[in-house]
Amino acid sequence: ETPVVEQYLEEIQELAQANGSFFHCAVIPDLRDLEPDFARDYPGLFTRIEPKLVPITEDHYNLEEEHLNISGHEFYGEYLMGLMEK
Repeated sequence: ETPVVEQYLEEIQELAQANGSFFHCAVIPDLRDLEPDFARDYPGLFTRIEPKLVPITEDHYNLEEEHLNISGHEFYGEYLMGLMEK
């Protein structure tokens, strides 16, 4: 069975395409696994939608909070802007 999140992403993708808009699914990796294997780690997810893995590094995280730091947020924003320009 297709995970509900994939169903929602497909609906969003279809709406974007129907309105002449682009659609990108960008995934920020977890600090503990910066290069996840989607098929192994999330079976059934991303089978029909190919996500873009944001090339975040450990330097982009506040290690104590395990959350993006200021430079990580800036990097992510720039990455998204780059996707929109393509």
